[in-house]
Amino acid sequence: MKAHHIQVAHLQTFVVVASTGSVTKAARHLRYAPSTVSTHVSKLERWLGIRLLRREDGKFVPTKKGKQIVRIASGVFDQLEDLEAIERDE
Repeated sequence: MKAHHIQVAHLQTFVVVASTGSVTKAARHLRYAPSTVSTHVSKLERWLGIRLLRREDGKFVPTKKGKQIVRIASGVFDQLEDLEAIERDE
């Protein structure tokens, strides 16, 4: 098990970059500075020990493992929404 825990914000940032293909668009969407977006993705890649994105025709596209992470992250976000819904019901 790794000493540091994955940060949801880093995972969310990666998913937005993967879906928009752009650090700039992701930064606008998330209201972060582009440098923050790059840092989040870099930290996530270091934590996981894999490359998540590659450049293709001027856009960022997820690698094969990056696509797996996007799929897994989507499930995590769904579960977090379910947790928040339970919280609101009390």
